[in-house]
Amino acid sequence: MRHHGHSKWLLLLATAVIIAGYVVLYMQDTSLEEAPCSAVGGACRANCLVGEAEAGWCGELLCCVTTGLSVTNADIANAVKQRDITMCSRFGESQQASCKILVLDSIANDFALKYDDASYCESISSTGIKDSCFQAIAWKTNNMDMCSQISTPNARDRCMIYFAQKQKNWQICAENVQVDINRDQCFKQLAVATKSIETCSQISIESIASDCMLKVELALNSENNVDCSIIAKDDCSSVKGCKPVLITDPLESLKDAYAGCARNTRHFCETTGGTWIVKRDGLFDVESCDCGSEAYYEGYGCFDCSKFEHARNNCLKRIV
Repeated sequence: MRHHGHSKWLLLLATAVIIAGYVVLYMQDTSLEEAPCSAVGGACRANCLVGEAEAGWCGELLCCVTTGLSVTNADIANAVKQRDITMCSRFGESQQASCKILVLDSIANDFALKYDDASYCESISSTGIKDSCFQAIAWKTNNMDMCSQISTPNARDRCMIYFAQKQKNWQICAENVQVDINRDQCFKQLAVATKSIETCSQISIESIASDCMLKVELALNSENNVDCSIIAKDDCSSVKGCKPVLITDPLESLKDAYAGCARNTRHFCETTGGTWIVKRDGLFDVESCDCGSEAYYEGYGCFDCSKFEHARNNCLKRIV
């Protein structure tokens, strides 16, 4: 069981190392609802890191809690990072086999992305790496049919949602996204992208439908409705209102890794008439937005509640 657990985290690590640039936080914004993840000492992420386990949800993200990381895992991770199969010889017999598979799968993934050739993905043994390989090729080549090659339901749905949002096509949510909660999230993402309250009515889970209407109201009352979550890594920094998101991996060798593109909180605070404030709280700087008599929505800015129709009560609660 212990070896199986280690293998699972190794697959996740290899996936993160190989295609970090393709990991899109299409579900990044959970700031409008308080996440209970902190109560269990976890962190909200699009995907849990090596050494972490899923412990529930943070709205649209996973709640990830630390489980610990062994030195052996770190050494194998370095072999994968270096794409050096000779480094696997320093481990025991069973770990050598796992190490070699991960390195070879990582190299196959590299070739797939370099040549835009999904046949390299098909040769990959590790399920996690193979699924990520097909997703990366699908997005890079704009080929939605490639999503169907992904074996894991949630990963396959994420691949489909990307195209639903990019094409602004609600039928993709209804016909191609299989898991109920993912389908609802797909409708929500599409509703916000198209500023359509009507699309929120397709959502079956009440809490998601309510948040959908709120997000659409924010979009309708925002001058810049940029969707940072579907912007490519290389373009993120140059898009007004967006900024790259970095996560710190527990392995020092990886340091900060790209985790997608998100809305620039300070930008939207200041462009909607708010004042960006930085205060010292003990050893840390705490940043916030002062909206005066208006309501503040993190990542969106300051809003006049009288302009809201469906989310007016939510807005009024935010004014102290």
